[in-house]
Amino acid sequence: MWEHLDIWLLLAGLGIFLFGIRLIEDSIAKLGGQTFKRLVRVGTNTRLRAIATGTATTAILQSSSAVTLMALAFVGAGIISLESAIGVVLGSNIGTTATSWIVATIGFKLDIEQLALPFIGIGGLVLIFLGKSPRYGQVSHLLVGFGFLFLGLDQMKDSVSAFANDLDPALLVNAPGWMFVLLGLALTALMQSSSATVAILLTALYAGLFDFREGALAIVGSNVGTTVTVFLGALGGTVVKKRLAWSHLTFNVFAASFAIAALPVYLFVVAKMLGAGFDPVVGLALFHTMFNLVGVLAALPFVAWFARTITRAVPERMEQRSQFIAQTEPGVPEAAVASVQSEVRHLMFETVAFHLYLLDIDTKLVLPIGTELMPRERYDTYTERYNDLKELQGEIIAFVNQVERFELNEVESKALTRYVHAARLALYAAKSLKDVKNNIDSFEDASDFLDRFRGLLRKRIMATHMRIVRALEHSDEKDTTADLAALMRQLQDDDAQGMREVDLAMRDGNLRNLDLSTALLVNRAIARASHDLALAVAELTLSAGEMQTLERIQEVEEALGDPEDRFVTGS
Repeated sequence: MWEHLDIWLLLAGLGIFLFGIRLIEDSIAKLGGQTFKRLVRVGTNTRLRAIATGTATTAILQSSSAVTLMALAFVGAGIISLESAIGVVLGSNIGTTATSWIVATIGFKLDIEQLALPFIGIGGLVLIFLGKSPRYGQVSHLLVGFGFLFLGLDQMKDSVSAFANDLDPALLVNAPGWMFVLLGLALTALMQSSSATVAILLTALYAGLFDFREGALAIVGSNVGTTVTVFLGALGGTVVKKRLAWSHLTFNVFAASFAIAALPVYLFVVAKMLGAGFDPVVGLALFHTMFNLVGVLAALPFVAWFARTITRAVPERMEQRSQFIAQTEPGVPEAAVASVQSEVRHLMFETVAFHLYLLDIDTKLVLPIGTELMPRERYDTYTERYNDLKELQGEIIAFVNQVERFELNEVESKALTRYVHAARLALYAAKSLKDVKNNIDSFEDASDFLDRFRGLLRKRIMATHMRIVRALEHSDEKDTTADLAALMRQLQDDDAQGMREVDLAMRDGNLRNLDLSTALLVNRAIARASHDLALAVAELTLSAGEMQTLERIQEVEEALGDPEDRFVTGS
């Protein structure tokens, strides 16, 4: 009997099947990857839309693992919440049943080889004659992928045909149900593909190796086995990755347990829906969809509660300087770019807080309520706080270098360049004030003028930084451009006003030479720090067109300004 099992043909068929799925996944991702990513981003603002998005993208990409990892990248970037990501994962479990329907409705109803060869032939010709075009090249891969998928399925079916004819069904009659659950789980865990396991199980059912009930139990096991891929990826990963992996496992175990407990009911419903003498392969595909759908509906009311519970159960193990990039996979460019933008905005808020800290100003007077900052009590000196800003900037640049190893479009590449420049400007702004901290402290009780001048500088910092924060929070680019243009004018006026104050004090004899030099140095440092921070906001938030508008506004204002004004901060 066993000599009739063509193991090499089975392995070859499985390899061709998996290669076909990989070709389909890669080609669709490159043909419409940005579309799918945008769909995940805008289609997850409600629980039901998140589930629908997970279902649709998994059905199209034929990979629940790919969709789950994509959701992981977006939740790490702060684009979607953990609750929304769980919704996408729930939907991916429904979407992965599309493989069952493809195999059940097409795979065994047609001459698979006759279906596969045209796909491979046409795809090959497209590659030869039109392959120089990136788009047509991916179309050819898509066609060949479908051809390999069907060809691999045909070879797997042929490999067990003779074996099935000689197999005595009595060998499997007394096998306990848990063995079939374990079989499905082990196959999926070993092959890292529930689609391949489903194809094998449906092929075995079609060949009569086991009955419908046993096939249903194996399908349940394969659904649990698909969590292994994500769990392996979570080993040594970020906290949010582990939370999503545990969420995936918990839901699939719940759905599987419910399916096993209610198996007689499921089998009865399938029989009623399909009628007497139904095709067991189609029945198994229906069961696969049904038990996943019921599991999602049962879990739906508890998603928000579960997200809170899993967050408490898997807490942050270590303090991280970065809030977004540490939770993001660099291999998903759109999510990674958005994460870098969010992280640079975080760096800017930290820089604003650092400036306020250096002048002994309460951050609550300037920053929005709820702004998450690195805890102030951990620092003994302002140098330590500045070093953490340097570390954060370093983490951002290192992450960008990782992202740039992957394929980026022109828009994403230019955006990363602007964001890195914004991060550097923010750190320049921090350094400018850090370098004069001792001078600022020396103003207190040095003289009436310097004490008063220090108060004037504190008011300037508060006023300008409130406008910087407001510009960071604007959702409309034109409003941001107008605010930044006005802020640049204000910075020039403040710088000139500071210079006049120092000049008057010098004329009145209220300043020693050393104090004069110190006051000029601090005034200039504050002007440059605020200017660099405003430019960083522009680089982070404005498009290339709005940046040009801002530059033209500044050029016009400089042309119309006082020609004797020597205190323009951009000079």
